[in-house]
Formats: sequence, structure tokens, C-alpha cells
Amino acid sequence: MATTEPLPPGAPSTPRSAISPDAAAKRPGEIKLISRSMLFYWWPVWVICFFNAAWTFLEDNRLAVLPGGGKVEVQKDATAPTEFKVTYPGETWKGRDYQEQPVRNAALQSEAGNEPWPTKVSRHPLLGVMFVLTLLLVIFTTNVPLRGLWSFVVALMVALVIVIISLVPGAWDKIFNLFSRFLVFINMGAYLFIGGVVFVLWAVAFFIFDRRQFVIFSPGQIRVCEHIGDSVEAYSTVGVQLTKQRDDPFRHLLLGFGSSDLIIKFATGDRREVRIQNVLGLNFNMAAVEDMIRTVPS
Repeated sequence: MATTEPLPPGAPSTPRSAISPDAAAKRPGEIKLISRSMLFYWWPVWVICFFNAAWTFLEDNRLAVLPGGGKVEVQKDATAPTEFKVTYPGETWKGRDYQEQPVRNAALQSEAGNEPWPTKVSRHPLLGVMFVLTLLLVIFTTNVPLRGLWSFVVALMVALVIVIISLVPGAWDKIFNLFSRFLVFINMGAYLFIGGVVFVLWAVAFFIFDRRQFVIFSPGQIRVCEHIGDSVEAYSTVGVQLTKQRDDPFRHLLLGFGSSDLIIKFATGDRREVRIQNVLGLNFNMAAVEDMIRTVPS
């Protein structure tokens, strides 16, 4: 049975074909770290989209789009519910007050016999505001790293602002009322479309493409595939330096469930450096990885 001899100290990278046909496969007793793309941190976007879509579906309010040149006539009768009629060129829509007559009923339809308004939208604009704020937070967090002192400063500023607002009587009520005036209405179909597209991209990256960027630690050897489509390169563990970068509490802890970034420096002539970003569970595997590179193969 053929075996792979460990590389001598300072050996250069070796193409995949020169190592073994299954160099990318993790064997028993090895540790494999997968580098995740920034798309991994976009899970709050599709979560908030699906939540808002479910809320809108259960609320079952409908969206009516009428031209500005239309004419609205309100007819009141003491013995009958308030009715309204909207007239504009080509169409006349009739219906009852939405508080007394749900617009999903067939009573609300055009005289031409068209279907009732099918578009569902929530009457709470805070749902749209929540989606926009979540999207902006994810964009900022995935593009602006805040490590070390900067993360502490930002967290301290946020805490200070919260304390100041809490000390002002009625301040939180005024803030919520202010945000409720930003009329961000998004219909259920838009939530499902955005959330579905983001979820598919996230799932494809997480379950397929991200698994092709990895580092495998074994006694005496480290196998690296730094980018998708690259060949697997092997290095000796002699002289290897591991550096775990400081975590970004907003990206790694808040959105990444404790992910971390790792820098590997090999003892080659050019001191090759490999950066493995967004590794899940690195904090739990770091001690095992350090023990692995110190192990001398028999």
C-alpha cells in the first residue's frame, strides 16, 4: 500500500496530482478548516424576509394602486355600512370600508369583473423599516471590519447612546413613532422574491462553493486549497506559524456564530502566507490544530 512521505522542512508547494488523487478528502485523525465567503453573514436578510412575508400573509391586507387623477366618492347611509367608489378612465372600483368589509371579498371588484386586488401588504410600515435596517447593517458589517480597539469604541458609543436615550422621559416612544412615520411598505411577493434569491445564493455558497476553500491539518503535513479551482498544495508543518486574528464582534460574534480568521505562515523561502477567513468553530479547534502541527509522524 503506497504511503505519502512527509515533506522536508521548507519544501515548496506541490501540485495536487503529485500528492494523491484524493488530496482534498479529509481522512480520520485530521482537522479540516473551511473558509467561508462573506455571503455566509447574509443569513439575517433572508430570515427577516421570510418572517415579514409570513407576517404579511397572516395579516391578509391588500394593496390598492390608484392613479392620482382618480375620483373618490364616499356614500354614507345610516342603515348600511360606509361604501366608497373610485372612478378613473376605463375602470370603476366599488367596495366597503376596510374595517367593516375585508377587501379580499368578492364584493370589492371592478364593474368589468376583474379579480379583487391580490397583492398582500402589511399595514405596519415598521416591517419595511426593519428589513431596510437589517440590510444596511449586514452591508456595513461585511465591508467594514472593526477589530480590537475600534470594536470597543463602537460598542461603547452604542451603549452610551442607549443610556442617554433611556434617561430622557418618553424618548423611546418618540423614536418608535418617528420610525413608524417612515412609510416603507413592501408587499409579500417582494419579501419572498428577495428572501428566496438571497437564500438560494447563501445555500449554494455555504454547502457547495465554500467547501472548496479549506486547510487540512495532519501530522507532519498541511494541505491547502486557498481559492475555488486551485490545486491542493502540501507543506511541511516544520516552522509553521499560526496567527488567529482578533475577532470582529459584530461580524464574527453577532452574525458569524463565533467564526474567526486564521493566518498561516509556512517556512518556505518566500515565507508564503495563507489567510483562511470566516472559519466556523476555530476557537474550539485551535488547541487541537496546534497539537496537530507539533505532532511528528511515525
